[in-house]
Formats: sequence, C-alpha cells, structure tokens
Amino acid sequence: MASHPRHEALRGLVTEVPGEGSGAAFGELELERYLVDNRGRIDVAWGATVIELRSDLLREERDVVARMPDDLAPAALRAGEIASCVSLPDDMHFTGKRRLIRQALDADGVAETIERLVDALLPV
Repeated sequence: MASHPRHEALRGLVTEVPGEGSGAAFGELELERYLVDNRGRIDVAWGATVIELRSDLLREERDVVARMPDDLAPAALRAGEIASCVSLPDDMHFTGKRRLIRQALDADGVAETIERLVDALLPV
C-alpha cells in the first residue's frame, strides 16, 4: 500500500473490516505481506483471508486473474459466481451477509479449495 498513495487513504478503512465483521485485532492483520515465491505482495492478510485493493476491479479483473496461480484463478472465479447468486436482504448487517455468502461457498466446496490453495502460497 505504501507504493500506492491512494491505497494509504484506505488503510484505516480496510483494517476495520475484519474487526467489524469478525472481531479481529489490528495486530492480527499483516499489511503488505510478500508471497512465498516473491512474485509480489498482498495488501492485507488475516489468516487465510486476503484483501487486495483495486481502484476498478472490472478493468483490472483480467490482470488479477492472470497473476493468480493457475489453480487458484478458476476457484476465485467460481467463488465470485456463487457469491453473486446469493440473495442478500438490504436490511441485513454486513456480518449476516458475509455469513450467507460463506455458507454458500462452503456448501459448494470452493471455500475449502481456496483456503488450501492460499495456505500453500503463504509462508508459515
């Protein structure tokens, strides 16, 4: 995030998401975590959860997928398809919406696949 000044403004907001949604302490978050193979870094890591900041995901989606390991890209695309089909009530809190999406990803099996693939990428 340091190399992207526009990202710096989001740092505080991004670090609030895991805290608000799951009670994570700021110290549990890893900012600008380098990948094992030194191909780059992720903006925020919290366990197996990865948060990447993008200014325009639609414009950058091909680049994001192209930079993922070959086996992770299809799983991420599948997760996006599943998440987009989950009916989310407007009056539901963020954590409830996240829970519904996570349940759908778990039921499909793609959540376990992504966690296994991401664990293989990150240092112990």
